[in-house]
Amino acid sequence: MSNGRYSALVPGGSKSLSLLVVALFVAPCLSYAGPTASEYKRQADEAKDNQARIDLTTKAIEAWTEPEGKSLLAWIYQLRANAYHDIAEFEPALADIDKSLELVPGNGYSLDIRGAILSSMGRCDEAIEARTAAIKSEEDDKSRKGPVSWHYYFNRANDRINCLKTPEQGFPDLATAASLARKAKDPRGAYEATAFKARTLCKLKKYQQGLAILRGLVGSKDSPRVQFDLGECYFRWGKGEADGHFTKFIRTQLGAKENIDRMAGSASRVGEETTAGGSILTYDNLNPEIILAFYWRGIARERRKKLLEAAGDFSKAIDASSETPQARWRTEFDLPDCYYRRAGVNARRGDKVWAKDDLREACRLGKKQACRK
Repeated sequence: MSNGRYSALVPGGSKSLSLLVVALFVAPCLSYAGPTASEYKRQADEAKDNQARIDLTTKAIEAWTEPEGKSLLAWIYQLRANAYHDIAEFEPALADIDKSLELVPGNGYSLDIRGAILSSMGRCDEAIEARTAAIKSEEDDKSRKGPVSWHYYFNRANDRINCLKTPEQGFPDLATAASLARKAKDPRGAYEATAFKARTLCKLKKYQQGLAILRGLVGSKDSPRVQFDLGECYFRWGKGEADGHFTKFIRTQLGAKENIDRMAGSASRVGEETTAGGSILTYDNLNPEIILAFYWRGIARERRKKLLEAAGDFSKAIDASSETPQARWRTEFDLPDCYYRRAGVNARRGDKVWAKDDLREACRLGKKQACRK
C-alpha cells in the first residue's frame, strides 16, 4: 500500500520514491574514492614494519593521480626503495630509486640512496659515482641555504673504506664531513665522522692511533657511543678492557642497572635486563649495536674464562637479534657463531644437553664446524 502524501510529490508514485531513497543512500558510497596517495604515504611514513611500509607505498603508487604532482610520486618511490633496502631486497630497491630519479632528476637524497643500494650490492665504483653526484647536486643548488649535507661525504667515505677497501681515500671525506657537521651545529655528526676514522684505524690494527682519537671524544655529547667504540677497539686488540667499555655502553642503552651475574645462568630469563626495581626490559627498537655489544663482550669474557657470564651474553645477543632481524645483515653479528660459541662455553661448564641443542642450531644456520661435532 502506497503512502499517498509522499507518492504525490514524486512522478511515478511509490516506485519512484523507492528509487530516490536508494539513490540517496548509494550515492555517498559511490562518491568515496578511498585514501589518496598522500594519505597512503603518510601511513607508510608512520609504519614501523618494512613490509607494511612496502604495502602502503605500493597502494600509494596505485592511488596516485596527476594533480598530486610528480614530486609526491618520487617521494613514494624513495620511501619504498628504502624499505626494500632495509630488508636486503636490493634489485627492487634499485628499480624504485631509479624510477624516483626519472621523476625528479638530480635529487641529492635519491642519488645518495642509490649509492647506498649499489654499495650493498658490491657495485662500489657506481656507488661512489652516485654519492659524488649527490654532493654535486647540492653544491649546484643555488637555492640551498647552509653547507652541503655532511652525510653525503660521510657515506662516500664509507663506500671507499668498506666497499672499495681503500681507507686512505676515505679519510679526507671524513674530515670534510666532520667540518660540515660542525658548521651545521650537529655535534653527533661531527662525532660520527671522527669516530669512524678511529674505528677504521682499529680494524687496520693501528690500535693506539684509533684509541687516541676515541679517548679525545670521551665526554662529548655522544659519549654513550664512544664506550661502544672503545670496547670494539680493545676487543679487536684482544685486550680485557673491552668488557668494561661494553658494559658501560649496554647500561646506558638500556637505561637500567644491568645485573648480568645473577641472570646469566637463568635459562628462563636470558635475553632480558632488569631495572633497579626489578622490572623486565626487552630490546624492542634498540640500536642493533646492542647485539654486537653482547656478542663481542661474550667473546671477550670467553677469552678470560668467565664462562657463566659469556653464556649469558651470547644468550642476550641471540634474543636481541630475534627482535631486530632487519638489522642483522648490516652488522658484524654472526648468529650461527653465537650459537656455536654458547655451545662451547656450556660444554665447558658441563651443560652438555644445552650445548648439543646449540650445536644443532648452529649447524642448521650454516656453521660447518658445528656439523662436524
